[in-house]
Amino acid sequence: KVETIGDGYMISSGCPDATVNNSARAAETALDMRASLRQIREQLLDIPGIANHPEAARWAANCQIRVGMHTGTVFAGIA
Repeated sequence: KVETIGDGYMISSGCPDATVNNSARAAETALDMRASLRQIREQLLDIPGIANHPEAARWAANCQIRVGMHTGTVFAGIA
């Protein structure tokens, strides 16, 4: 399950049905996302509108990802 929160994404694993390896699956997803960032940067810099604009090129070259994890019981509600 993926939800957006502002400019971020929250991914849950093992919900609503827990699995034996839900923590490992979440960690693998985080590592895959981090590993794909280099390819995304390269693809962004191949776009003429970004490559030819110094500020946009600098942004693309410095694009970062932040990953955090929590394991344990989940509590959710509808507001």
